[in-house]
Amino acid sequence: MPKTQVNPYRRVAEHASALLLLAGAVSIVLYRIVLLQEAPLEGDSGVEFFPWRAVAFGAWLNGGSPFWTDLYQGGFPLVAEMQTALFYPPNLLLYAALPPLAAHSYSIVFHFLLAAVTMYFFLREISVGWTGAIIGATAFVFFGPVGGNTQYGIVAAFAWLPLLLLIAHRTCGPEAVSGKLRAFRNTLLAGVVFALIVLGGYPMAAASGFLLLAFYVLFLSFTGAPEGRLLSGPRRFPGATLFLLLTGLVGLQLSAVQLFPTFELAQLSVRGLSVDPGFALFGSASPLSLATLLWRGVPLGTGGGNVIASLYLGLVPALGVLVAVVSARREPKALNGFFAGAAIVSFLVALGGYTP
Repeated sequence: MPKTQVNPYRRVAEHASALLLLAGAVSIVLYRIVLLQEAPLEGDSGVEFFPWRAVAFGAWLNGGSPFWTDLYQGGFPLVAEMQTALFYPPNLLLYAALPPLAAHSYSIVFHFLLAAVTMYFFLREISVGWTGAIIGATAFVFFGPVGGNTQYGIVAAFAWLPLLLLIAHRTCGPEAVSGKLRAFRNTLLAGVVFALIVLGGYPMAAASGFLLLAFYVLFLSFTGAPEGRLLSGPRRFPGATLFLLLTGLVGLQLSAVQLFPTFELAQLSVRGLSVDPGFALFGSASPLSLATLLWRGVPLGTGGGNVIASLYLGLVPALGVLVAVVSARREPKALNGFFAGAAIVSFLVALGGYTP
């Protein structure tokens, strides 16, 4: 189905107003961090991630070596610790331009804003209306797993993931780009975005994000591409496989500078050895976590009573999600079914030890 023609000036006005609203929402929620009155240093961030980055980037910018420090235990290879995110471009820019604590704080603000903007444009790409996209983007960036993970590199993965899905939709979806060259350029761009997710410093989030991308691309290859496009007819599945393969290869090659030292360090870590099943299942989401969608105060038991275990969405965003679903203008049923299925499967996996 061809896209409805929209006045380009109106579209620009819609996007500009959306960006202003999202930037305002992020600034209001994080105003203490924006004004540098408060720093997100709770948990591991204050005792590990921020000190690692401050030491590593400080040494690098002052002409020293960021690869090793003797300030941590008996010595530690900072470059090999993935959550230092030493090669992550936004970190390089922020720590080069700002004092360490300000760089750390504005990194959180940047990624919250990035997550909201990329989700807004992804939702518009899959034909969600302006109102639905605004509500969907704010619900995405402020609900528990994103808003409650300011201390982890996982927020970087969440921030880039909608852009990765948007590129996949444009390459493999119902209005996929025509021409192999344009599809190849999109694939390379997807690889760059995947590399940013990896370099952001949270490997589990990067792996989960790529798994979602794989299922989404395969879903589109069987349901979305019209005849005459790159992934049409009998070539849909091979084309989708090629897109995923190239995206993964490009992303891994660009992030190899981080992956190789991390892999070497993992061979020396107790976490790289055989892991006790009980430890592997530590932090499994309680079935009661579903109740935290609407009420954050639900007692979740040992290890689950913090914001990271909460799926908190809130009543107003929950109602807004319904509005966002209703406002989808074209083909909402298939995509709604896919993402609903992905949410259900993800929750069942997250149950871990609670899974029957």
